[in-house]
Amino acid sequence: LVDPVATTTAVRVLELSDAAPTGLGIFFVWLGDVRVLLLVFAVAAHPRWLRALLPAAGIAALVPALAYAAYSSAALEGSSSLGPRWLYLTHEAFFVVLALGLRGIWLPERSALEPRVARFGSEALLYCAVYYALWALADVLILAGQDAGFALRILPNQLYYAFWVPFVWWRARAALAP
Repeated sequence: LVDPVATTTAVRVLELSDAAPTGLGIFFVWLGDVRVLLLVFAVAAHPRWLRALLPAAGIAALVPALAYAAYSSAALEGSSSLGPRWLYLTHEAFFVVLALGLRGIWLPERSALEPRVARFGSEALLYCAVYYALWALADVLILAGQDAGFALRILPNQLYYAFWVPFVWWRARAALAP
């Protein structure tokens, strides 16, 4: 609830700069990515889960930093028509790569993890890769002028906002129960 209020209403009421919604949006996207990576890293680091916070926050920061650098580079090369949707599309694509990379490389290297714990981390990363890929597809459609992209965004929004916690609870019970 804080995300839409901060990035729209608060920006207007406080008369913040035009860059504020984009900056605040990036912050909230980063925060959402931290929650995913913290979960995966904390499960892998159990019982010292607090050690997972810094790596989760740092790795989650790589994605928006790379996305913003790519977006800014393209804008500097004369693509003045690039709007914030391009920035988010870039972020979405990078996060899909990160999630699938962690799932395919980092988790298997954690051979000391119990198989059901590794499977839980793998499922969480795949779940996130799916909603990010759907967001990217929706943004591609929107950028192509297809209004169906706005309708498609409903699905990943629900996966992210409404179903993430129930998914984690359901899968964690199966994977982490004694």
